[in-house]
Amino acid sequence: PGGGTQATLNDFEQGTFTPAWTYVTPGTLSVGYSSRSGTYTKIGDMVYFRLALVINSFTKGTASGVPLISGLPFASANTSRNNPPVCLYTYNAPKNTTAGYQSSPYINQADTNIYMQDFGNNTTTVNYADPNGSSNEYYISGCYKASA
Repeated sequence: PGGGTQATLNDFEQGTFTPAWTYVTPGTLSVGYSSRSGTYTKIGDMVYFRLALVINSFTKGTASGVPLISGLPFASANTSRNNPPVCLYTYNAPKNTTAGYQSSPYINQADTNIYMQDFGNNTTTVNYADPNGSSNEYYISGCYKASA
């Protein structure tokens, strides 16, 4: 049963990381946090993670590009875009000016960031994934294949 080997079980690691809200071009971004935490389990080349990010103040300033959460513990594998990592996303706060509009998180190839871009709105000045300035809670869990 299964395809695991003793070598896979020997490649087991657990730990923590500290996520942060940023942008492709951070500029003069200012973000304050009530709390932020991340945990992971790595088995072989698969990384399973959970994070919580609670933002209590936000000023975008000159930040631009896709919003992202940085800090994943391992770079993702350079795999086909047709086989992307899986992320599950929930939030418990009002966001921007469109109530209830959720972004579609993804992890790029060979990257340690979760991109929070809403695929229906590619504007760089206001993105539906932008925090609304206070009381934004992001809870993400998922898995991805780490680079070798």
